Amino acid sequence: MNIWHKGSYFWAYVYQRIMKELNRVLFCVLNWGLGHASRSTPIIEFLLSRGIRVDIASDGDALKLLKTQFPTLSVFDLPAYDIRYSKSAKALPIKLLNQVPKLIRTIRTENKLIQEIIAQYSYDLIISDNRYGCYSKLIPSVIISHQLNIQSPYASGWINRINKRVLSNFNAKWLPDINHQLSGDLSRTNDVVNEIGWLSSYSKKENPNKDIDYLIALSGPEPQRGLLEQKLLSLIPSDKKIVLVRGTSKASTSIHNLECYDVASFEQMNQLLNRCKVVISRSGYSSLMDYMMLGLNAILIPTPGQTEQEHLAKQMSNNAQFLVVDQNQLSASIFDWSHEVDNRNQKSLDNDVNKALMNALSNLNYSIPS
Repeated sequence: MNIWHKGSYFWAYVYQRIMKELNRVLFCVLNWGLGHASRSTPIIEFLLSRGIRVDIASDGDALKLLKTQFPTLSVFDLPAYDIRYSKSAKALPIKLLNQVPKLIRTIRTENKLIQEIIAQYSYDLIISDNRYGCYSKLIPSVIISHQLNIQSPYASGWINRINKRVLSNFNAKWLPDINHQLSGDLSRTNDVVNEIGWLSSYSKKENPNKDIDYLIALSGPEPQRGLLEQKLLSLIPSDKKIVLVRGTSKASTSIHNLECYDVASFEQMNQLLNRCKVVISRSGYSSLMDYMMLGLNAILIPTPGQTEQEHLAKQMSNNAQFLVVDQNQLSASIFDWSHEVDNRNQKSLDNDVNKALMNALSNLNYSIPS
């Protein structure tokens, strides 16, 4: 027998010796709005379907949502990044810059806690959705991010040097995109990156009852989340069916005669997205993945001064599926906008997330049951 033949027992033996079994994963999720929790869900489900144990680490509303979705999984509380935005776009860069020392301290505390967790439990891999302190030098660590080349009008070179240094703590970078179609320049880098496709917790239903005219889906840091909520509530017409998902567990007394959810479960959100004709939201990356996957009309309102959302909104402005509106230009006329999305001529996209995840894990030398 020729032992060098590709299909020989020799190569099977070598493969088994090199490849590692993936038995247990620590999955860490950023609590910055609910998009990271939403987009992490398909990956967690993929791992569980392969018999891999998954423990979740996060904080705040993201952790609450994930605990609801995965009630049997072990969870760990991580320190909150607790980033706050300014009320004005011009003040946001200074506001964020002033929070950098606190953010660095939080990331260091987070990393110390991660070391304590992995010392107590036997993990094979850490997967971090944009939590920069969730890595270890003892086991492979992966970061999920589309912000590999941060677009900023201020000190872009300095910011990206820091970002590159932080990302270098991870063994692999996973990009939730297909050929940079959504992320564009945000993800263009010379580093090795594994594309894992568009991630969405939601699925398109056949012939749903479109009884909601507009679904308002809010999320993100305060005070901008609350400011947009107040502005939209002041513009809501009485002749339209409107549903509000506030995206926060903090109570409000200003909601009257409106179907309203503080934090909707994944199943509730899936139902609402399928029932609505138009969704109104920020131009967050995870939201855009959902809308593209569902073929959903959306009015996008980027957070003032948040350069990532402004960049994504500008990129989507040429797509007839979206209407982009600045927050300071909002008027009641947005509730008159609608558009029929024509999916007939859409190009078929290779968005086999499971296949992409198998390849990404294989690149880390993990053997995963198919």
